[in-house]
Amino acid sequence: MVVEIYSFNSGFRVIDKFEFEDQISLDKDLMLRKLVGTWVGHKIYYISMAEFDSLTPTERNNLDCKAVFDKSAYIGAGK
Repeated sequence: MVVEIYSFNSGFRVIDKFEFEDQISLDKDLMLRKLVGTWVGHKIYYISMAEFDSLTPTERNNLDCKAVFDKSAYIGAGK
């Protein structure tokens, strides 16, 4: 599974993408990011990184994904 993780680091909004083998690995990573206070959201795509990289931005937007965001953290992160 490919996950785009949205975070707020040193005053900048950042989007990173990672490939996780299983849900447990993803949950551990997200928990650490939440504890550190940099996590503001993520999107999970149930495809491989190779498939994800071959898609255009429009095709990525049309994919079914699971999106989870903390709206107040994302909007208020720069304040």
